[in-house]
Amino acid sequence: MRKSPIAQLSCSFILVSIMLSSTPIWAQYEGGTFRIGGQFGLGTEIESFGLGIRSDYALSSKFLLAPDFMYYFGDDHFGIEVNWFDINLNANYMIQINNPDVVPYVLGGLNIAKSSVKCNAASGSICEDVSHTEMGFNLGGGVDYLLAGSLALFGELRVVISGANQLVLAVGIKLPIN
Repeated sequence: MRKSPIAQLSCSFILVSIMLSSTPIWAQYEGGTFRIGGQFGLGTEIESFGLGIRSDYALSSKFLLAPDFMYYFGDDHFGIEVNWFDINLNANYMIQINNPDVVPYVLGGLNIAKSSVKCNAASGSICEDVSHTEMGFNLGGGVDYLLAGSLALFGELRVVISGANQLVLAVGIKLPIN
């Protein structure tokens, strides 16, 4: 069975990242560090932009627990409104490179996506309100760009593997809480 190019790329990225990460990360990721912020994203399955919140909690100098929520702006076609949101619980493995302000990472985690279709008066009797929830897995990677005071800009690309497969590109900012 032939793997998709996305699966091949994800596996290669994860393997290379693990091989390059044999030394500990610097002090910005000490255990107990907590950040929270906002994100802007694009989902390929919903074909829409989204806004959400993102946080991370350093379990150690190499691992972050990174939950997030993204609401994608639905479309309204002929009185049929489509809405989609997802909740993710990812673990990020931080990779040390020669620049302490740039921190690449690989991620894996769980995804819960909920989509709904709502009919309004303009749709007539051709549709029925429905909603569907999918559970799946996330694989991907990203980079944090650290600014003064542990403020971090980030960019991330992940593949959601589920019945609602999609590629998600997210960018945003995280502010330190402690």
